[in-house]
Parts: sequence; C-alpha cells; structure tokens
Amino acid sequence: VGYYFNSGNALFPNRNMAKIGASFILKNPTNRADKITVDGDWNPYERKFNFAYQQPMPLNFDGIGKTQIYLNKLVHPAEISGSYSAYQALVYGVRGSLENEYKKHYFWSLSFGNEWTQITKVQGNLKFDPTLINKTLPYFFVEPRLTINRLNDPINTTSGGLTQASIRFIVPEH
Repeated sequence: VGYYFNSGNALFPNRNMAKIGASFILKNPTNRADKITVDGDWNPYERKFNFAYQQPMPLNFDGIGKTQIYLNKLVHPAEISGSYSAYQALVYGVRGSLENEYKKHYFWSLSFGNEWTQITKVQGNLKFDPTLINKTLPYFFVEPRLTINRLNDPINTTSGGLTQASIRFIVPEH
C-alpha cells in the first residue's frame, strides 16, 4: 500500500492519490530453481495484473525461460495545448521469452507472444477514429532485446549505466 505523488500532469493536476498493490512470490515450487510471481497494482488511473513463471535452462537451453500473462487498464494523459486529453486502454496478453548473458554485462532476450489492445474511452481534443473505439485489436509479436548492464551495484548505484535496445515486430491476427 502506498501513496502516489503526481508530478503536475495536465490531466490530473495536483491530484495525489492512493496506490494499492500486492505481490506473491513462490520460489522453487517444482524443485527446478523456478519461480511463480503474481502481482497487481491499482490506482484510479492504472490497474495492472501480472502472472509470471520463470525457469532456468528450459528444455536444456542455457539461459532463463519466462512465461507471462498480463491484464492492464491504463489512462494515458496527453497534453495538447491544455486540452486535458486522455485515452483509456485495455492491454492484455500472453508472452514467452528466452534470455541469457552472452558476455559479461551483455544480455540478449527474445520475446514472443499474443496481445490484445482496446481503446475504451477518448476525452479532450484527441483526433481518434471513432470506429476503433471499443474495438479489440489482436496481434502477434516478436521482440528481440539487447541489454548492457554496467551498474556497479543494482541497489546502491554510484557509477555505471544501464542501456536497453529493442524492436517489436507486430503481425495483426486479421
């Protein structure tokens, strides 16, 4: 449980709000050094739910395999000349990924999955095609990523850098 401090967003000016969340982590449930994670967050403008399973060396692959199921409801503010515009989106999907450190401090990952996006509300001066509101847009995706982690300490960092580069290839289902 926490309290979210807004940084003066145009749509929600000076609107600090409560944020509630919970996480449940189960380590090594099948004696394979695996992990199950269930977590969720809620505030008036964001609702997130995530279920994930992680296992090292799946199918004798030298790396980590992850599976994830997620459901997110978000209000995206967009300031257009003080218009107080925003749109509400539902994004839910299933994702699988493989990742590994191929050289010290250098990591690669390959994610693939199926995602569904739906814009449910538009407010303000956004020019959005009305035929796409409340229409679910399903697509498959593949996303390779490169991460360079040169942080000296992930908790108390005093030097270094963290860089990520990724690209997402999307193929509509229809």
